[in-house]
Amino acid sequence: MAKILVASVSMDGHVNPMIPIVKKLLALGHQVGWYAGDNYCAKIEAAGATFFMMSHEISETQNKVKISFDGKTKIGLLRQGKYYLKHVLYNVMMPQFEELKLINKEFKAEIIVTDDLFTGAIPFKFHYNVPWVIYSNTPLMLLSKDTAAPGSDLFPAKNIFQKKQNLFTNWLIKNILFFDTNLYISRLMQKNGLPTNSYFILEKCLRQCDVFLQFATLQFEFYRSDLPKQIKYVGPLILAKEIVNFDWWNRLQSNKKVIFVTQGTMSNGNDLNQLIVPTVEALKDEDYLIIASSSGFDTSELKKRFPSENIIFEKFVPYANILPHVDLMITNGGYGGVTMALNYGVPIVVAGVSEDKPDVGTRVEYFKVGINLKTANPTLKQIIKATKQILNDSKYAENAKRISADFQKHNAVDESVSIIEQFVNKDKI
Repeated sequence: MAKILVASVSMDGHVNPMIPIVKKLLALGHQVGWYAGDNYCAKIEAAGATFFMMSHEISETQNKVKISFDGKTKIGLLRQGKYYLKHVLYNVMMPQFEELKLINKEFKAEIIVTDDLFTGAIPFKFHYNVPWVIYSNTPLMLLSKDTAAPGSDLFPAKNIFQKKQNLFTNWLIKNILFFDTNLYISRLMQKNGLPTNSYFILEKCLRQCDVFLQFATLQFEFYRSDLPKQIKYVGPLILAKEIVNFDWWNRLQSNKKVIFVTQGTMSNGNDLNQLIVPTVEALKDEDYLIIASSSGFDTSELKKRFPSENIIFEKFVPYANILPHVDLMITNGGYGGVTMALNYGVPIVVAGVSEDKPDVGTRVEYFKVGINLKTANPTLKQIIKATKQILNDSKYAENAKRISADFQKHNAVDESVSIIEQFVNKDKI
């Protein structure tokens, strides 16, 4: 049995996916230590892992992301993206490593497993030369001759013109738009005695790890003929059902179309006027059952504002419980929520432009499983038009069900554990 050190940035979407994997590793007899922000201590210890606390200064990652991404203009997103890469990801790299060194004196890890944003593993891998496995619940952020750069909103190339267009976009983002940021991070690497390389900023972790576990399949990811060999598609990470006791649950069995609307906390903060309010306002007079999840924010005022019995507000509705009953999901485009919806064959309306959401929306559009509104502030007209288009055209649900069938062939927990254990057992992948 092995000592496995897990490390995660302080974001729900980067901690939660690893919990079922850790539970299975522990059940198999491995020792698991987990380095994360103190707000995840209870959750990690409940999973059975030994908790190692990240200093408060480092764990402020999530708050910094909220500040740096406000979902405004494309120009704003470029500036925010540079801020994110410098201050949220790479300026914490060496502080993370210094804390990992102290942990390793006690824990002596034989393998390190991190999320795709945890840069402290770069120096850890360099100094300790242990296997490094990354798990990723975001779209692949990878430059390829077959696809345009992340965030470009362009589809994979189908002809020579599109291929040249994509190659130019890749060159532009690497050598012009993010040149100063790339130089900043290269100098940071050099200053700390780490190898500099030509990898694009978003690829530095991916290219240097031993295995990259992607929580999806090729049915919802762009094909790349030059895909790095360390990337393994293991299927979506599906959260377990929870015990719920909503008094409206039996109403899901009615003949009404069920629409589930949710917005994440990262880019939207507590401004429910970005997606939830306009969705309810747009659809309130339609013959639908609308379930709105506010991601923990108070809904008392919304219940007063929209008293209709066909509109239900909750702070949290577990995805695994609600999605099997849903005809359409309207979301700001978080990758985990979108892949969960597709796992249950649910088509999607995406309204989000920050973080990785443009890339999620592009995939939704490309695979024809929904409609990408390409805005974080959709109008009532946009929402009702997209809703009716999806509900009246069966191709969206059919495509979602096709991806669902492919997802069902995988078990992300079992496949991830199997790959991790291959390193533990010194087998070659």
